[in-house]
Amino acid sequence: MSGTKKRAGEEENGDGGDLHLRPTDVICGRGRYSQHPGNLTFLSLVRRRKAAYRDAPDRATKSRLADEVRVAVMEGLDPPGRFVQRRCSGGDGRGGGTARKRRRVGGRGAAAEDDDD
Repeated sequence: MSGTKKRAGEEENGDGGDLHLRPTDVICGRGRYSQHPGNLTFLSLVRRRKAAYRDAPDRATKSRLADEVRVAVMEGLDPPGRFVQRRCSGGDGRGGGTARKRRRVGGRGAAAEDDDD
């Protein structure tokens, strides 16, 4: 997978273009996708690590915990999950590399630096 988020609701066409949503995909955004099976799995994974994340002594430990969730979604599910962004009505979705995924998992939100992916 490239370093960008795919847009939800599109069909994958073999040349890396569009995307067909899988039940293991995590759809980033608010609203109607919160009950998507991949999002529910993601939230379950986050909840299991929430106390450890909150009590982590340093940023490196928090990063490792966030990466564990990312790896669990992208490598531990069958089929592997992806972090996708729902299609925006006004244009293209935003890119999202590994650092952006860590921000979403780690809950650091918009206060974190953007990545270069």
